[in-house]
Amino acid sequence: MNTFSILNMTRKIPYLFLVLAVHLAINILPAQSLIRATEIQHYNAAEINGLIQLTGDTTQVLFGVTTYAIQYNTPDIHGVLDTASGFVAIPDGDNSFPVLFYQHGTASNRNEVPSRGSGESILATIAAGFGYITIAPDYLGLGDSKGFHPYLYAKAEASCAYDLFVSLLPYLDQQNIKTDGQLFVTGYSQGGHAAMALHNFLEGNDLPEGYRVAAAAPMSGPYSVSGEMVRRLSSDQGYNYPGYAIYTLLSYNSVYSLFDSLPQVIKAPYIPAVQEFMQEKITLSVLHQQLLTTLTQETGSTLVRDLFVDSVITKLENPADPVLLALQANDTYNWAPEAPTRLVYCMNDDQVVYTNALLADSVMNVLGANDLTSVDVFPQGDHGACVLPAVKYTLDFFAQVQAITSRKEVSGYLSTLFPNPAKDQVQLTGLPSGGFVRLNNELGQEILRQPVSGRDMRLQIPALPNGVYLITVSGPRGQSTKKLFLLQNQ
Repeated sequence: MNTFSILNMTRKIPYLFLVLAVHLAINILPAQSLIRATEIQHYNAAEINGLIQLTGDTTQVLFGVTTYAIQYNTPDIHGVLDTASGFVAIPDGDNSFPVLFYQHGTASNRNEVPSRGSGESILATIAAGFGYITIAPDYLGLGDSKGFHPYLYAKAEASCAYDLFVSLLPYLDQQNIKTDGQLFVTGYSQGGHAAMALHNFLEGNDLPEGYRVAAAAPMSGPYSVSGEMVRRLSSDQGYNYPGYAIYTLLSYNSVYSLFDSLPQVIKAPYIPAVQEFMQEKITLSVLHQQLLTTLTQETGSTLVRDLFVDSVITKLENPADPVLLALQANDTYNWAPEAPTRLVYCMNDDQVVYTNALLADSVMNVLGANDLTSVDVFPQGDHGACVLPAVKYTLDFFAQVQAITSRKEVSGYLSTLFPNPAKDQVQLTGLPSGGFVRLNNELGQEILRQPVSGRDMRLQIPALPNGVYLITVSGPRGQSTKKLFLLQNQ
């Protein structure tokens, strides 16, 4: 090596060290670390109850809530740290609260997410009013996260939620906000798929000490992406939301590199709209409409399979097809939950076919699920009309498992319950002022709810089948639950 070469190399050494230092700094930044928690708004209980009344429900919460927009670190689909965002709603008071994960449904654009004030942030806020620290991630590629959203990619749906939770724990401790170790998991539509993925992750990995999944209730989710959803979208029946199939294929290509260019998989008339969607020039809602319009012009129908090059559909019959394998890798029902689980659906769902829940129910029970069943909460409801009945059922179901702890004993909320067994009425004593009484069946379905009318009160029981029911009394410090045996038909 000549003198010039040696001098040239010595000049480069400081630069090489700088590059190495930057590389090390980037790679030792901790994942699951909180960047920023920004308070959005505080609601008192009356304001939250006002939001509930807008839905036509008379349920009332007991806690005020403070909401926050969160930024935190989480790996993207390639393992590179990204700045993600999410939403957290924290109840008022010094209770030890359980944690509820709410996984949001399909966002039409990157700003239609909980941290940006989407409608589902209101659902998360209401849940917090019932005494849950509610956590709602925005997901990768949405909110503050960079890149294209990996839609229905189960691994990222789970990791975004878990990393938000772990990043938040030191902040909760710093603010003296106590948790009781119970984790509840739910979400609607895409959020149902994401909730199932998260539940599987939480039960399959070591959690921070003292935490466990208490219950889960995925709602109207496409758990069988490769089966029930493919059958529906490749059928001879028209479908008014063709953008979902496009979104899924684009997502899985970003993860699994399934094709090199759009013409390899999508027919020419539909490519311009797809390109605009990929570039975030149009929303998913607009994509649906543009595809429907072009489908009708080109084919006279709205069959989703007509969007794709014929070989894409025919290759799905090959067990080794990369697209099929990608779909199968993101089915979320091939496991057996340990925690009580309800698969909530509506039979008339026009977007996520209800057989997703029935198939998942069957397979997961065969695999050994401890306490899992599917529940049709509103048979006549389509995908939009199913939301509120599903959320109400889920919160009622969680309330049967939830055990809010505090520094004060709350077992005295329901001193006595008699007669028991009962027929048409029951006397309750030792009730808290300002509380509520609920009667639920063993599936968690709420039968009646009414405010406490005094220290002692008589509860009229409607006509019901014989069996075991649950009476729960909730008050400002927690709740107490007792079993009630009904013998109305002898």
